[in-house]
Amino acid sequence: MVPKVTPPKGFPLSKKLQRQPVQLGFELSQLSVYSRIEDLEKHLQHFVAVVVLHGWNEVTRCSTFPLSLAGQAQQWFIKLPARHIRSFEQLKKEFLNAFSIYLPKKKSVIYLMSLQQKPNESLKQYIERFRVAM
Repeated sequence: MVPKVTPPKGFPLSKKLQRQPVQLGFELSQLSVYSRIEDLEKHLQHFVAVVVLHGWNEVTRCSTFPLSLAGQAQQWFIKLPARHIRSFEQLKKEFLNAFSIYLPKKKSVIYLMSLQQKPNESLKQYIERFRVAM
């Protein structure tokens, strides 16, 4: 049996999520850690892949996600209002909203089409500049 751990006052997960124990047999060793330096979307994709692979339920997803955060990302989670998070979907959306400013901006097709080879630029240099612009 998994011992029940009482979260600190002001913990961001809802009372319902806090009352239920996490799933038996989950391992944290397979989780990557996001600290704002890594790619936000890759971190979420990896976390969801681990969740799906192990069949973690909603409580386990919500309870373990904060353990995959470090630095400013962990501070963000701690500062969420008490009992605010009611589902993993909500937690994921709020995480994306909070850190989406760190996602690389995609260039528009119009901008990419405006890139032209400079007179003294080799084709190889132009292709490299175009690739970097994407």
